[in-house]
Amino acid sequence: MAKVSFTLPIDEIRGKLGGLVFSANKSGAYVKPFRQPAYVINENIQVQRVLLSTIPSAWRALTSDQRTAWNAWAAAAPQARTDSLGNTYYVNGYQQYSRIATHRFNLLSTLPTAAPTIAIPAAPTINAFEAYYPQDGTYYCAVTFAVGSFGAGDYVMVDCAASPTQYATAMYSGFRKILYFTTPGVTPAKVSLRYPVADFFGDLIVGGQLFVRCYRTTTECVPSLPAVASAVILDKP
Repeated sequence: MAKVSFTLPIDEIRGKLGGLVFSANKSGAYVKPFRQPAYVINENIQVQRVLLSTIPSAWRALTSDQRTAWNAWAAAAPQARTDSLGNTYYVNGYQQYSRIATHRFNLLSTLPTAAPTIAIPAAPTINAFEAYYPQDGTYYCAVTFAVGSFGAGDYVMVDCAASPTQYATAMYSGFRKILYFTTPGVTPAKVSLRYPVADFFGDLIVGGQLFVRCYRTTTECVPSLPAVASAVILDKP
């Protein structure tokens, strides 16, 4: 069904009415059939829905002393943040709890109670980052870290972002969390990742660009500052 233009008084109608949507643009009023947008509920969306209800309840279930400890930790100097104007600010204890609880739930499927006590770790060092399109038709990225970037029992978090070209459009904008995992029980000499990024960013092309942010995270799930790298997508068999 094509759009149909109207004149007064119908052209003043706006919104959905039955199976039709009334609207207007620079050419005037029009009506078009209503189509229910596709909405795919994947595993990530399900997890976020659980967290939206679980984290507030978990915060309320903490004792008064525990919430006070979280507020004190949030106000300490190591948690200082800087805005776009260079001003220092702090978020409150609940906001910090929500952030750490999200990481902990993804890593360990549990939520924290006590405020963190382990110092924020140093960021890992990225030695190499590759993005390539092998013959199996799936895009991959691989990150190699320097020796000693992680300690025994540390966790690793990886964000990835795509830069669309004039020939390709990213499915999502900005960075997306693509991987959480636990390093081996001993300090690893090297940690390499190979992960299909097409599931997160749709159709990209050789010559496009991928960006990665990697974090070292303590056993209390407090992340370091990110190590950042970028790579041009290569045609690699």
